Amino acid sequence: MAIPGKKARIILTMAVLLCAQPVLAERAPAPCPADQLTLAVDDGQGRFNGMSQSGMELTVTHRGNAICALPARPELAFEDSDHRALPVSSRMPPGMHPGPVLAPLVLPAHGSATSEVRWVSGDVYDNGRCMTPAYVALRIGPATVRAPFNGRLCGPREPGPSYRATLFTVAAKGAPAEQKTDVRSPASGVLCDPYLCANEKGISRALTAQYLGETTAAKLFSQGQFSLTEFTLSNGVFCDTKERLCREDRYYGPDGKRSGAVSKKYTELLFHKPGQPINPGGNP
Repeated sequence: MAIPGKKARIILTMAVLLCAQPVLAERAPAPCPADQLTLAVDDGQGRFNGMSQSGMELTVTHRGNAICALPARPELAFEDSDHRALPVSSRMPPGMHPGPVLAPLVLPAHGSATSEVRWVSGDVYDNGRCMTPAYVALRIGPATVRAPFNGRLCGPREPGPSYRATLFTVAAKGAPAEQKTDVRSPASGVLCDPYLCANEKGISRALTAQYLGETTAAKLFSQGQFSLTEFTLSNGVFCDTKERLCREDRYYGPDGKRSGAVSKKYTELLFHKPGQPINPGGNP
C-alpha cells in the first residue's frame, strides 16, 4: 500500500533524526572531571571596587589532555572555614528568570575559562547582614572545586547577600609568562609592568611614580583598598612578599595551596641575588 507523500516525508524525517542521535552523542565532549579542574580568584587590583560594590575574576583551568564540557553559567557557593555553605544566592539579570537553557562551554585541554562575579560589599541595607566567606566553590555536577576567598558580601536580612556572575568565556591562550616582555626590572630589586612597580615589600606608590609617572601611580592608588603584598603582573606572574616567591600563575590546587610553578627568574629579580637559594616561606 502506498504511503501518502506528506506522511512519507514525516516518517523519513523521524528516521533521519533517530539515526543522527548516536552520531551527535558521540561528538559531544564529556563533562569536565572535577579532579582535573582548578579554581582561582583575582580581585583585579581593585578594579571591581566602588560605590559599596566589589567583585572578582573567577578562572577555572582544565588540567586534562582532552576537551571537556563546562556549564556555561557558574553555579557558586560561598563557604565558611568548615566548607559549610552560607546563605548567598545567585542574582539573575533582569528578564532572565529562570533564564535560557545554555549549551555547555567546550573547554580545550589545558585551557581556562573566566567569569566576572560582582556583589554588594558595603553595609548599606537597613537591618541588613554581611558575611565574610572563607571559600568560594564552583559546583561541577555532583562535585565541587574551590578556592580561598577574601572579601565581604552584604545584603538585606532576607533573603541575604547575593552575587551576579557573567557566563564563562574561554580565555585566550597566551604565551608562557617567562616569554612575555611587558615586565621589566628598572633597578635592582624592582619589578614594573605598565600599571605598577613593586619591590620586596610589595607594590610601591613611590616606585610606581618614579618609573611609570605620577599619573599612573595616582590611578593605581585611587582604586580603593587592595593587597599590596600579593599581586599579579601583567604577564600573569604572581608574587607574594610573605612567601618571598613569584610563581608562573596565581592558581590554587585542590589542596587550597598555590599550585603555580616557582618562577626562578622573577623571584630572583624581586627577592634574591642570582644564585642565592630560593627558600619558600622564609628569608633568603
